[in-house]
Amino acid sequence: MSIPFEAIDVYMGRRIELDLESIYHKVINKQRGGYCYELNYLFHKMLSEVGFPNFMISASIFNEDQFGPEFDHMAIIVELEDQWLVDVGFGDLFIEPIKIETQHKQHDKLKIYEIKKICPNEYILYEYLTIEAKPAVKYNFGIEPREISEFTEQNNWKQTSDESFFVKNRICTLPMEKGRKTIFNDFYKTKSNGESKEIKIEGNLMFIKLLKDEFQIDIENTP
Repeated sequence: MSIPFEAIDVYMGRRIELDLESIYHKVINKQRGGYCYELNYLFHKMLSEVGFPNFMISASIFNEDQFGPEFDHMAIIVELEDQWLVDVGFGDLFIEPIKIETQHKQHDKLKIYEIKKICPNEYILYEYLTIEAKPAVKYNFGIEPREISEFTEQNNWKQTSDESFFVKNRICTLPMEKGRKTIFNDFYKTKSNGESKEIKIEGNLMFIKLLKDEFQIDIENTP
């Protein structure tokens, strides 16, 4: 609830490098956010520093009717008595760890999730808005440990391809105690206690002000 998921730099044509020093400087020193490779890589390092055995994994996001490529998304597995799926770099997703078990639906503060095994060491994550709702496929993932260098090609593609979601859209989103606030292109949306509000963003000055006021992001102060 402190660090937004955002890809404003990609939209503005600013380069994102997957080295720890650059990510730490941007997200922590400059009080910015980031997308999956930045936030989950940084969170993976933090978990290791404080003593949680964990490793990065590759996931493929489900979009319309198909899964994306390998290394489309980065998530984390934490190994305690059980394995837990942790993901602080997706955007609007679970905000509490999800146990990797396939027998029960699991609740976080806002939604319901389910993991199904599709073959050895490979799973699909489903999301329910309510217990009666039809599930939405979010992504599939394996539990093979991955290195940051393996995500380089997809990181480059997401910053340069005309087909990239992040090249085509500006996004910044942050969970709140009972909802979420989001900038998506020309609209600012809030959800709280089941109620939604939306306002149109009129020009860059309003966009910059919303980033500062609602997400504590000073986009002009980032090199």
